[in-house]
Amino acid sequence: METKLTEQELTLITQYVLGRFGNEIFRNLKEMQIGIGDEVFRADRSGIWLGGATFDKATFSVDMLGNVVANSFATARDGDRIVIKTTNKNEIKFYNAGDLFGYLSFEKTTINKGQIRLLSEDDGAGFIVDVGIGASPFSKARVFSNGGGFATEGSSSSGFNNIFGKNAGFFGVHSIGGVDYVITGILPVGDPSISGALYVDGSGFVKQSP
Repeated sequence: METKLTEQELTLITQYVLGRFGNEIFRNLKEMQIGIGDEVFRADRSGIWLGGATFDKATFSVDMLGNVVANSFATARDGDRIVIKTTNKNEIKFYNAGDLFGYLSFEKTTINKGQIRLLSEDDGAGFIVDVGIGASPFSKARVFSNGGGFATEGSSSSGFNNIFGKNAGFFGVHSIGGVDYVITGILPVGDPSISGALYVDGSGFVKQSP
């Protein structure tokens, strides 16, 4: 006849076994594994990890000194939350009631160049800063929004600072050979009939619309 133990009896037996042999079992425990391959939780003298067959390949790990490595992190599964990811590019996303409303990323675009993106949503309105490392650190930076932008670039001998309009026109100061020059590509040819606007007349002179 088959005898079925009650939940209380199983609890008492478990408590007895752990009480009698638990110290011996856990003292000699060298590693633990749940799952196989890359879909695994493991623990050994390296630490604990998930998402990798070995500690150094895991997408999440904690070493014996408490150092955490993770490809992504979220403060909650849905609703109001912050999501941090480090795969392909470093990004932080901010959600309110489940909707994405803020986005910050740091991404390498080409060799020695990258972007810092601060947007209201994925590739939405906001600011993009292009950073290029040239002859000296931080030698170039550009900030652009939907309405235009600003760019600055320099070296030990020259540089420029430009303000860009929405339609690619610009106004700036270029420093060349120790001399600062005002340069613009934003003045229209002919009177635009906008009071106070600067323009270039047919003879090449800069004038102001009355």
